[in-house]
Amino acid sequence: MNKNPAGILEYLAGGVPRVLTTFNGKTGRFLAPNGGWAVTNQDVIYPLAMLYATPGTRYYRQKKILDLCGRAGDAWREFQEPDGSFEFIKVDGSRWGKIFMPWSIYHWLETFILLHTSLDRRRVARWRQGLTLAYEGLAATTASPSAHNISTWNGMSLTRAGQFFNRPDWLEIGRNQCRFSAREQHPHGFWPEGDGPTTQYNFVYMHALGLYHAFTKDRTLEPVLRRGTDFHTTFVYPDMTSVETVDGRVRYHQHPQTRGWPAFSLFPRGRRLIRQVMRHLPKQGGLDPALASALQHMTTGPETCLLQEEKRGRTVYGGKALLCKHDDWFFCVSGYSAAPANRPRFSRNRWIKTRSNALGLWHRKTGLLVGGGNSKHDSLFATFEVWDNGALRLEPDSLSFSRKQGRETVRFRYGNLSCLMHLKPLDSKRLELVFELPAATRKRATVQACFSLRLKAGTPISWSARAKPMVNRQETVDPLHAMAVNWDPSGKYRQCKLRGDGWVLDMPVESVFEYPVYPFNPYAIDNHAPVEDCVGVISAGFLEGRVRRFVLRIP
Repeated sequence: MNKNPAGILEYLAGGVPRVLTTFNGKTGRFLAPNGGWAVTNQDVIYPLAMLYATPGTRYYRQKKILDLCGRAGDAWREFQEPDGSFEFIKVDGSRWGKIFMPWSIYHWLETFILLHTSLDRRRVARWRQGLTLAYEGLAATTASPSAHNISTWNGMSLTRAGQFFNRPDWLEIGRNQCRFSAREQHPHGFWPEGDGPTTQYNFVYMHALGLYHAFTKDRTLEPVLRRGTDFHTTFVYPDMTSVETVDGRVRYHQHPQTRGWPAFSLFPRGRRLIRQVMRHLPKQGGLDPALASALQHMTTGPETCLLQEEKRGRTVYGGKALLCKHDDWFFCVSGYSAAPANRPRFSRNRWIKTRSNALGLWHRKTGLLVGGGNSKHDSLFATFEVWDNGALRLEPDSLSFSRKQGRETVRFRYGNLSCLMHLKPLDSKRLELVFELPAATRKRATVQACFSLRLKAGTPISWSARAKPMVNRQETVDPLHAMAVNWDPSGKYRQCKLRGDGWVLDMPVESVFEYPVYPFNPYAIDNHAPVEDCVGVISAGFLEGRVRRFVLRIP
């Protein structure tokens, strides 16, 4: 593996034309499509600086790129508060207070390191002053280490700044923070939030500590980085998008993650992950700051294949999550959940979701079809909703996994009750999904089983059943148009089917399809979710019988 696997440099160069169209010459800002602006919009100057400083593309030593970086960096300096902080304004205009913006400050630093010998003296002095103010603020806020992704990033950033500006005090604070974060890692290779992984933020820890290792060669971090690499090379779908079921904060992202590569590149499986992610990134390229730092700081070596590349394979990760690859199918069932004693506290934290939507199901032809991530206190995003003696339980206390004759059985435990989910790939195009209640649970509790269907807006969806009269209806998936189908247990419906874009779902009686269903979104001031996060929900009741069998087919 060379240091430019599958063409990182060329990928960055491919993003230049699009970014140039967003540049506002009067302000030096890169604007969002809606005309809005955030401090982090300027982060693209780091990959632009890499293109300017690195041979291999037509942007190498191009004056236009240098001028663009200079004006964009000036926009940062002009927006900076007297103490070196920035007001955190999102592109939607919402205001989140003042912050020493961790990502932008680091990307500005790397840009300065790359370009300071090419910039004019006045600009160098102005940027140096702005960066010094920013890092003095970061040093003050990071003086007492804490186990948080932003603190870890700040520790890495202070280390880099301390080395470049010859500030031993910053170096010491950065080293203390990064080593503290390393000690706080869970044995399963993640940093817990809400009693479990937050996969997307785990990439932040890994990227930061990987860069810290690259700057310092601190070998005490290598076991930590190895465990984190094992975690991230496990929790990806075959298209290299991150498995969302184990994530307690962030929903599914349709594009692979590019953070973490300075850490992943230290190990054979990690290097294989990097190569596979590069194959799945958008062909048009992009100015990704994470890729700029990977190109600048990652290492090389041999590779080892991943579970996702095998024809068939299975693992239970840390006793907490089941991952299976079977021909064209791949699925994950997460057993990470919050301890019951901690749930009241987490319920009051807007950032921590309810770990209740356990199943993610992927197929080669459809991508992620079942899943999408968690919500907050929402029974429609719970694999099982269990009403027991007046108490509602959405988040299981624990899961256990077993396998017999190709059928995976997952037992969900809620107090002293349990519910079962069975998954069995019948072949490369059919998968059986069964929900079952043990007799004791059926007698004592009222239970609903659910799973999320990811639907593509603008595609046809239809449902049919043998009945009198026959049921046969087609609609177009529209996030602003509600649809619902209820196969009641009256006995009048037979062969109930739901058909979507590239798939067919055989549904049992006493099952319901609803669309659109929106999850809780902590990242919006009013918690509204974007339309791309809405899903269809399949739910099944157990008023009659203890078993509900679904078959998912890919025609």
